[in-house]
Amino acid sequence: MYSQINITAFNYTKWGVGNVSMLDVYLQHRHLKEDMIASCRWKGMPCSHEDFELTVTDAGVCYTFNSRISDNSTVNATGVKNGLQLVVNVEQYEYMKGPHNAVGLKLLLHQQDDVPLVQDFAESVPVGMHTFVAVSHTKETNLPPPYGDCEKHRKLRYFDRYSQAACYRECVTDFAVKTCGCRDFYMPPFNAGWQCYFFNIYIYIYIYIYIYIYIYIYIYIYIYIYIYIYIYIYIKANIRHGFYNINL
Repeated sequence: MYSQINITAFNYTKWGVGNVSMLDVYLQHRHLKEDMIASCRWKGMPCSHEDFELTVTDAGVCYTFNSRISDNSTVNATGVKNGLQLVVNVEQYEYMKGPHNAVGLKLLLHQQDDVPLVQDFAESVPVGMHTFVAVSHTKETNLPPPYGDCEKHRKLRYFDRYSQAACYRECVTDFAVKTCGCRDFYMPPFNAGWQCYFFNIYIYIYIYIYIYIYIYIYIYIYIYIYIYIYIYIYIKANIRHGFYNINL
């Protein structure tokens, strides 16, 4: 199922271990869309890997179709032949051992300018199957004040358009920066800010280990002192009541 890991594929000399981030690893070891997409048809017409753009998500590197708002591709009829048809090579021979042992794809349908929450909402597509995915549109309108507290045009710092997914991602990013002093590879802003490198991860692991050791030692000393005081009071009380004979 897995191929042997090529430890020379990643150029550690160029970046150095301390300056390597998870994004560097994902970009170096990602599946190439030129190799994955064996066949592509859109509205019955041929398409290619050039119609897909690289997108960084919380699940790693993905490829997005119809992601450009300026070039919005829409359909005017229903049916399988009027949508997107793909034949994908999952390149199982390129898989490496890791925390995930499954084989297949993850598929997420979302609005063009929305944040793709792949880890939470993506659908699994198995290999060796002919999979159909239907699309439906639901529009929800929140009541304005005084019936609700929702802001119609709430501004976000990292996204031009407000959505629940964008607000969630921004809150998670702020929490990560406040807690760790850096952000994960998929968190905005993508062209600025301090990204967490392996060096930072190691530092925080060591800090947490030292904290746990300190807490463990503190609890051990506290229990030892408590037992010592308890024994001292117990012996003193028994001596006072004559339960112990002490010959001087």
